[in-house]
Amino acid sequence: MELLYPIDNEFRHSIPLDGSWYFAFDENQIGWEAGIPKRTVVNVPADIQDSFIKPTERSFSGTMWYERTMFIPKEWLGETVYLHFEGVGRRAEIYVNGSVAGRHEGVFIPFAIDITRQIRYGEENKIVIQISNGITPYDLPTGHVRVGADGRKVNVNHSDYPVPTGLYASVHLCTVPQNRITDVDYHIEKVTPEEAVIHYMVKIKGNCLVTAILRDREGRVVATSVGGNGRLLIHTPHLWDIGDGYLYRLDFDVSRLGKHHDTYSLPIGIRTIEIDNQTWCINGKQVILRGVRVDGRHVDAMTASPIMARRELIRLLELGGNCIFSGGYTLPEYIITLADQMGLLVIDEISAAGMGIKNVADFDDKGSYYSQADVKIRVMQSHLNIVKAIMNRDKNHSSVIGWSLFYEPGMLVDDDERYFNEVYAYAKTLDRQYRPLGMTVNLSVNDICKSCIAYNNFLIISQWVHGEFAGPEALADDLSQGLHEWQEQYPTMPLIVRLAEYNHRDVKNYFSVAERIDINEQYLLQAYEVLEQRHNVVGELMDSLQITHPAIIRRRWKHTI
Repeated sequence: MELLYPIDNEFRHSIPLDGSWYFAFDENQIGWEAGIPKRTVVNVPADIQDSFIKPTERSFSGTMWYERTMFIPKEWLGETVYLHFEGVGRRAEIYVNGSVAGRHEGVFIPFAIDITRQIRYGEENKIVIQISNGITPYDLPTGHVRVGADGRKVNVNHSDYPVPTGLYASVHLCTVPQNRITDVDYHIEKVTPEEAVIHYMVKIKGNCLVTAILRDREGRVVATSVGGNGRLLIHTPHLWDIGDGYLYRLDFDVSRLGKHHDTYSLPIGIRTIEIDNQTWCINGKQVILRGVRVDGRHVDAMTASPIMARRELIRLLELGGNCIFSGGYTLPEYIITLADQMGLLVIDEISAAGMGIKNVADFDDKGSYYSQADVKIRVMQSHLNIVKAIMNRDKNHSSVIGWSLFYEPGMLVDDDERYFNEVYAYAKTLDRQYRPLGMTVNLSVNDICKSCIAYNNFLIISQWVHGEFAGPEALADDLSQGLHEWQEQYPTMPLIVRLAEYNHRDVKNYFSVAERIDINEQYLLQAYEVLEQRHNVVGELMDSLQITHPAIIRRRWKHTI
């Protein structure tokens, strides 16, 4: 089933199924395909950890079930009816009226299940979803299941962030016509102050004619074209830029023998992206990335609601920031849509986390991690699947300026190069805008072989506090030494630095919030001096805007290029 984001118009329907669902844990593998006990109600979307209080329920590893009903009107007869999931953690089997409609595997991956054959029109239909959240070393992010002395199973994530469980993202009931658009892709071929050229490609089901109509923000038609593969010429274009998320609307109409069958609309920002002379350039202008992590780990985080997300993104722009990143997991699509609208840049990260070997002592007779047979077969397939899913989902978002394909992949040797070659080569085939490709690393330059680094257009250098806290001066010195080594070996590689943040676990001698903020401020001021001395540092990222006084961040971000 195709994965265009659900919209509601004359030919397409999209009904959110968010809200109350019946829920049951199935520790004894009873199986409730036909319906579950009506004892517990949970809200969707929500991570299981945010829906329960008992530790045994919050950390449950195993099978769980969701159930609700949905009404299918008779008017939908003849259309394709499907369920669209923005994400499920981790494996799902979907039943409609007692019959299997489809299966899915993988967290952070959107998917759709065609349920046309299972539904009954003009009446209520029962949807039951079986979800298994057990984690394996072959999943992404990776992990394993630990069995305690009492026999209870607990997921152990190998990544440094929690992996969501259950129906943690929105679910939609959707319809599309039989003759329809199945995919849209575009790229900007030319941009000058006088004109811009957009090259689009549309895939359709059915022998139909495609008409493309581009409208400006006020709804005025500025360009048209006929055919599924065409070009649009725009005179004096309004460019999408940082802080100015100007979006045109590209409408695709599908018709046959004079009859209109389908319409799909896509917001489009006209802009160019490249790395030139070791620096990111937006519309030909050099940009230093100033970013903050979008925290999705807590129920009150930025990802909790679009209202909270918009407020925090406005705050980021006001401080002089221009970029967001996730820190290893895949951002919800509505966050990226907000970035489109607000003129913020996004480093889009694939959740390939928890992989690799972290120190020399972990090497054994199996050799390097990525050259092991089971990794090359099973992990590789999971990796390619999520790269395809996320790049297809986000390829038309104007805010996305680059893809990060690995998150802290561990120690890398020459034997790992083949794995990296396949992942990067595959990613290049999926993006017609040819955005830069990179990864996040948290080890020294000597722990990562040059053959694997060579595939990257940029690197995110993640600095963490290791061991006993030694003070902001020592950490700034570590940063300076680490960047010196990276710059010495890779003088032309654009580096984005993810600055460290202290918390109460790192700082044993500091307990109050005020003291924590104070030492973070001391460190940031010294870290900024270090960054100024490194010519190939093209960006700085922070985990939170709460760790220091806004005036310090504003002074740095608004008064440096």
